[in-house]
Amino acid sequence: MNYFFGYKGNDLQSMLTIPKFQNRAVPVPDIKLWGIQSNGTLWEIKAEEVEEDGHFFYVPQERIDNHKLFILAKKKELEKFNPEKLVPLNNYTSTLPAYRSNFKLLHNKGGFSSYQSEYPTGMVSKKGGIISSIKSLLNPDASDNHILIRNIYQSPKTESFNAYLIDYKSKEILSKHSLKTNYTNCITVDKKHIQPNVFLFTDSYLGIPVYVSQHKGHLSMEHTHPPHSYILSKNVFKKVSELKKEFYEIIHT
Repeated sequence: MNYFFGYKGNDLQSMLTIPKFQNRAVPVPDIKLWGIQSNGTLWEIKAEEVEEDGHFFYVPQERIDNHKLFILAKKKELEKFNPEKLVPLNNYTSTLPAYRSNFKLLHNKGGFSSYQSEYPTGMVSKKGGIISSIKSLLNPDASDNHILIRNIYQSPKTESFNAYLIDYKSKEILSKHSLKTNYTNCITVDKKHIQPNVFLFTDSYLGIPVYVSQHKGHLSMEHTHPPHSYILSKNVFKKVSELKKEFYEIIHT
C-alpha cells in the first residue's frame, strides 16, 4: 500500500495524478480516493471528491497541504482503519512494475516539474536516519534550492526531529533544521553548501527527500535513493550501518 503527498509553500504549489489501474490490471470499479489527516491525537479519514476519469484521480492544488495524505481503498476496507495507528488497508498499489503516481510541482511564475510521490507503507512503522548526497541533485547556479522531506509515521501525534547538512570530509555540521513528523518539511539550502562532500542527514525519523532547484520561475525536481543503492559491496548493509554511525557521532559530538 502507498500513501501519496504533495507540498505547498515558498511560491510553490502541487497537483497529484493518481492512477486507478495496477499496471497489468484494469481499475477496480469501486476503488476510491481518501484523504487522511491527524487532528493531533487521532487519524481522521474522509472521501476526497476530486475530478476523475476511468483511469486517474486528479487532486488539485487547493486540496493539497503539507499535512494531508491520500490513499486508494474500497469503502468496505475502511473497517480496518485504525485512528490511533496507520495500518495497511490493502495491497492495491503493491505492483510489479512498481506503482507510480505523478507529483507535479508548480511555481507561481509558471514553471513546473514532475516526479513521483509514493510513500510505501513499510516505512511508516520505522525510525532511523536518512543519508543523502546533495551535490548531484541541487544546482548552485539556481536562484533557490530546497529539499522537501516528507515524513509519514504511524502515530498521529506530531513529533520534532532534526535534519543536518554535514561536511563529511571535515566532520562539520554546516546547518541544522527542525522538522516535524507527518508533514512535508522544506529545507532551504545555501548554494555554498552544494559540494561533493556535503550530505543530508536526519536524526530519529525517516522520510522521502525531494530536491528542488528554482531559477527565474523554472523548476527542476529530483528524487534520490537510499545509500544501499550506490554502495557496491556484498557487505552493503554493514557499510551503510557504519556510515550512519559516523554521522551520529558527528551530530552528538
